[in-house]
Amino acid sequence: MTEEARLVLEVYDDPSDQRSLSLDDTSSADESLGTIKLSLETSSDAVPYIGQRFVNHDVAYEFYSEFAKRCGFSIRRHRTEGKDGVGKGLTRRYFVCHRAGNTPVKALTETKPQRNRKSSRCGCQAYLRISKTLDLGFAEWRVTGFANNHNHELLEANQVRFLPAYRTISEPDKSRIFMFAKTGISVQQMMRLMELEKCVEPGYLPFTEKDVRNLLQTFRKVDQEDDTIDLLRMCKNIRDKDPNFRYSYSIDVNNRLENIAWSYASSVQSYDIFGDAVVFDTTHRLTAFDMPLGIWAGVNNYGMPCFFGCALLREETLQSFSWALTAFLKFMNGKAPETILTDQNSCLKEAIAKEMPRTKHALCIWLIVAKFPSWFNAVLAERYNEWKAEFYRLYNLETVEDFELGWRDMIHSFGLHTNRHAAVAVDFKDQAGEQQTMQQNLQNICLKTGAPMESHAAAVLTPYAFSKLQEELVLAAHYASFQLEESCFHVRHHTKMEGGRKVLWLPQEGILNCSCHQFEFSGILCRHALRVLSTVNCFQIPDCFLPIRWRRINTTPTKSLQATTTNQTERVQMLQSMVTTLVSESSKSKERLDMATEQVSILLSRIREQPVSAQASGVLTVHKSH
Repeated sequence: MTEEARLVLEVYDDPSDQRSLSLDDTSSADESLGTIKLSLETSSDAVPYIGQRFVNHDVAYEFYSEFAKRCGFSIRRHRTEGKDGVGKGLTRRYFVCHRAGNTPVKALTETKPQRNRKSSRCGCQAYLRISKTLDLGFAEWRVTGFANNHNHELLEANQVRFLPAYRTISEPDKSRIFMFAKTGISVQQMMRLMELEKCVEPGYLPFTEKDVRNLLQTFRKVDQEDDTIDLLRMCKNIRDKDPNFRYSYSIDVNNRLENIAWSYASSVQSYDIFGDAVVFDTTHRLTAFDMPLGIWAGVNNYGMPCFFGCALLREETLQSFSWALTAFLKFMNGKAPETILTDQNSCLKEAIAKEMPRTKHALCIWLIVAKFPSWFNAVLAERYNEWKAEFYRLYNLETVEDFELGWRDMIHSFGLHTNRHAAVAVDFKDQAGEQQTMQQNLQNICLKTGAPMESHAAAVLTPYAFSKLQEELVLAAHYASFQLEESCFHVRHHTKMEGGRKVLWLPQEGILNCSCHQFEFSGILCRHALRVLSTVNCFQIPDCFLPIRWRRINTTPTKSLQATTTNQTERVQMLQSMVTTLVSESSKSKERLDMATEQVSILLSRIREQPVSAQASGVLTVHKSH
């Protein structure tokens, strides 16, 4: 979490802000406001106004809450007039800014220590007042008072989500956290797994680590054996509620849980599109059970990590890894990945060769680099940073031959001839090519070359994939292309007289191969192939070289969703996951937030025009009650 976010939590994480009712009084809009700060600009149709009507006070609260979130504050329910079931019943309600009123001073006692906690309340007088009317023969609520003046700074979109009112843990997420807790996973690992499941950036879940820790305090503590029993029972319960939840387990000779693996319907859908390259990370270990945890993950078309599944194993043996891989293939309907990236493990390597014989196995650069400090920091001392910079320079070289030559020189220069880790670090370079980074890049698209190929690719690819192709397209202009034969080209940098790459171009057969093999590894055409396309006057990149996995497609297509979700509850859970992703993505800029607000308002209006069936209402009610 960033320092900025931490400060927001310290100031606003006040338990009093989460209460549904307050005993504070609220001044009217006619009173002097003193020094005020106006709210952020919002579209007129989304701003409360006098006379605005609502079917009930809960709908009014939700509307005002959404308005507050866009502006940079949160609200709470304040005082009421009237009481349900007495006379005219409830006739008036007040909703106020979360910083309204002042915290009363507590009487100090010598025996009971007082927490020195800063309150967020500062007497803000922003409010919304609604009153119940019967003018048309039925009850409705109208806005009779509204003030949007604040005497405090309003939060930006990336800060407002840390307010307690907007930090919520849904029931499906609570079930996941409960299951993770039973496996002994740390809170940090839980957060990482759920970020992968929901395809959001670190720190963009609708709740924080503190919220998870508070929730975990409500879970009972049991011994290790009971934990494994409860974990299996929980998986069965989830499967009863969600037929598309998938899990598998094995029992040892003593009838105890030996291995267990699980995956979700959304993970299976993501794998169907983005499962060509998979990372199987087995470097995590649960201290509660001293058992390895394996995580299957990949990268979606926006460059974001996506979660495919988990496996909790008794031990790291050939038998255990074979079981895990078999379970994973069963989850994914027998579809093996084209490439699987792992840490260096001889048993895992043998298991992959046995269970996934046609899958390319490569070592994962992220897992190798993560070990560099423990491997080389003490050995190299003050030269460690120098060595690391030289390593990354070599890593970015084009050919294996150049890398191996430079690697030998570096080993000699830094005196690592006898270091066993130096051999491990170089193993990954023998794989098909470089790995794609797993960080999102969604900047506004800006064309740099003016080439028709660039504008065509920008319209087809996601911003992340396009940015990678654009880098190659810009560099292609620095290369010269020479036709050796009818279909064979030699491409090299304009400053070099030797070296270069061979590119084979057979348009009738749909073949475009470069000796650097970048497209085979990443699905992004290299600068050499792009230079050849430009040489032969090709103004659009052929469709077969714009893979589906990098295109602007929905990660949960309607057909796939309807085919794999056979009940209403699962579809509601899928929708909740999509909404969570929508909120996290929209909150990253004012432009995104404005677009999302406008489009969701239109969609919501269309949805409300549709009829509501009794069966659907019943399912939703059951879902909420759990």
